[in-house]
Amino acid sequence: YRRMLKMRVPPDAVRHKMKSEGVDEKIIRAVLDKRESTEAQNNLTDEEEVTASKYRRMLKMRVPPEAVRHKMASENVDEKIINAVLSGTTKNEDDAGLSNEEEIIAAKYRRMLKMAVPLEAVKHKMAQDQVEMRIISAVTNEATPDKKAGNTSTKMPALDAPTLSAEEEKTATTYRNMLKVCIPKEAVRHKMKQDGISLKIVEAVLGKENSPALQSSNETAKSTNSKTMKLHWTVSTLAPELLKQSIFAKTEQKKRKLFTINPEESDIKKLEELFQKKTTAKSSAAKAGKSENDKIGSEMAKLLDITRANNIAISLNAFSNFSFRSLAETINDLDPDDKIDSEKVQFIPNLLPTAKEIMAIKKFTGEDDKLITAELFFRQLIPIKRIEDKVKVMQTMASFEEHVEEARSGFQCLQEVCGQVMNSEKLISILEMVLNIGNFMNQGTLDGGVEAFKFESLPKLSQTKSADGKTTVLDYIVETFIEKGERETLFIASDFPRIQESSRTLIGDLMS
Repeated sequence: YRRMLKMRVPPDAVRHKMKSEGVDEKIIRAVLDKRESTEAQNNLTDEEEVTASKYRRMLKMRVPPEAVRHKMASENVDEKIINAVLSGTTKNEDDAGLSNEEEIIAAKYRRMLKMAVPLEAVKHKMAQDQVEMRIISAVTNEATPDKKAGNTSTKMPALDAPTLSAEEEKTATTYRNMLKVCIPKEAVRHKMKQDGISLKIVEAVLGKENSPALQSSNETAKSTNSKTMKLHWTVSTLAPELLKQSIFAKTEQKKRKLFTINPEESDIKKLEELFQKKTTAKSSAAKAGKSENDKIGSEMAKLLDITRANNIAISLNAFSNFSFRSLAETINDLDPDDKIDSEKVQFIPNLLPTAKEIMAIKKFTGEDDKLITAELFFRQLIPIKRIEDKVKVMQTMASFEEHVEEARSGFQCLQEVCGQVMNSEKLISILEMVLNIGNFMNQGTLDGGVEAFKFESLPKLSQTKSADGKTTVLDYIVETFIEKGERETLFIASDFPRIQESSRTLIGDLMS
């Protein structure tokens, strides 16, 4: 029924519809009375609207809502007007923290996110461009609203985390910001030790090094199939082209074995004996647990490619506030209530099943407990008809306003520059000079005595040279203006301050 109100169905008609369908009076009041009270609260007279407009302009100029509220209270503005002006303007401090210049910088990277560029790639680009940490945090928090800057998910959980003084907190904040932009915890720990940070601050930021969670992650990282200890070397990160030029490309062996010559069995056994791993009770228990997990995994349906399934599961974390059924229903209804953020809408196509995957899901007749996350989600999507078309519609709706604003800005720029071109006296003087010289040089031919020429002919001025090959027509024109004391006419760029911006705007893109 709220959707009916959003579609501008009259409230009385909605009330009649709800009563005719036997809806509880409590629900009717929740749907209609709240709306009427809000409208009554914000329904200002003309005189009140004049007063309110002054403070709305302050909000548009990014004056903090609390400062506007204080200003209105100090000027004894009616509470009704205050509520009408400030309704819906409450924001977290983190969301309103950027200046105008910082917003311009952040806008570039927000557009990359809207174009479905992965968040990690955008973070890497911002770090590469040496963007301030404040802007990186703002863009990251907007892309992942469920992870605010102060969220404890970026910190190592520790029940006995030490209490820091104000000065220590200031030092710790630097390293917490590194965690917020997804720098690995171990890299942050190494940096803090390198900077000589006290153990108290290190534990406050990252937790104790021997915490159960860290031990668990270390055990997982060390679990390999090799019988020997790990050799800690630095792996080459050269590009394939550079690798071909290195010494490693000079050997005929593309796949290296243990030694550069064929090792004998005794050599391998000796190496394993010298550098064998130490087996402990914990590792034995881990192996037993792993075999049990393998047994459980073997009982799953495994309808999808494991890499594809993992990628789908990771992407679904962005929709953690939806159940699979509710997300599927929202997509089927074209999200009329804007429950899905416009940024998230852009990568929904990556979550849709292919024809082959649909067939695999349909053929499976077992229970849901045999399916993994991606397969369960696909089961909810399959009944939706024309789902690809519906997602495209949602993408268009989400990005429509932005595209309209970009097109409007492009047209305005072109219109402004075209007006400057048509009204530039300097350009008219230069073109008139070119026309006169061209008619003189082409006198007595079909190309002489003309009234105009195409702009594509202008490069010919620098290509047509004198008899001695030292002077071009363009050189002659420049010298003529200088000799006549009209040097200033040659500086026509000042007449078109936005010419570079307009040259990057393609008419075809605007028309499409």
